[in-house]
Amino acid sequence: MGCKSKIVVDVTDRGELAVAVTVELLLLRRDGAGLAYRRVSGPLTGSRHPDDVALEVVGQQAPGLLHSTSWRHTGDGLVLTYAALPDPEPQRTAQLIGSRVLAASDDPRRPSPAAIEIEQVAVHACRHLAWLARTDNVAQRVLDGEPALRDAILHWAPAPAGLLEAAFAAR
Repeated sequence: MGCKSKIVVDVTDRGELAVAVTVELLLLRRDGAGLAYRRVSGPLTGSRHPDDVALEVVGQQAPGLLHSTSWRHTGDGLVLTYAALPDPEPQRTAQLIGSRVLAASDDPRRPSPAAIEIEQVAVHACRHLAWLARTDNVAQRVLDGEPALRDAILHWAPAPAGLLEAAFAAR
């Protein structure tokens, strides 16, 4: 159902840099004792809002929770990532999240990691959802209707973003 578009970087007639943007969804589901994701995406065009593109990409079977979790530069453009749950098509093939390793940079002046794997993006999304499951009434309401998925998410260390607790632990 996803659309993989070629990202084009161009300069507008006003001399502004135009960077194509992809809206990516990681559709999450319970898989055994853990979580799995399925990736779908579509191009952000014109003045459309990324939320609208995300909903369009999943079509008529919109997930119960859609939350913007991250962005990254791919060398070809920008990718805006949304976590979505539950996966509206759980019969489709998904990737089990087998790692809990986040992408990180060691350079204090270049916070973006040199390389980011899609599973690391999924790890970041799961940690953020674990935080929302504990702090956000809207997320809690959706997860209450998906108890198996909620329980799997609550096994993740909560984090509002990135390596925040690692930064505090180092002090």
